[in-house]
Amino acid sequence: MGSAQTFDSVAFTTGAEDPIDWPEQYKIRVSSDGSSWTDVVTGCTGAEPKSQKSFTQQTKQYFRIELTSTDPDGNWWEITELNLYKH
Repeated sequence: MGSAQTFDSVAFTTGAEDPIDWPEQYKIRVSSDGSSWTDVVTGCTGAEPKSQKSFTQQTKQYFRIELTSTDPDGNWWEITELNLYKH
């Protein structure tokens, strides 16, 4: 993001063409400077093409979803849409 934004949840969609195209396990991290990262959600597992996670409100410039476990069958995944929200 070009500047710090305030948000408390994320929703993302993975490739809809493939019924198993989602992350095996992942965590959500945020940063003010792009160097020092803080986990806001850990232990996430993918089970469907659409995911939404809520967390404590953050005001940060950087956001990332980090894969923590790969699919044992070697399947890959992609994000086709990602939105951050403030509720």
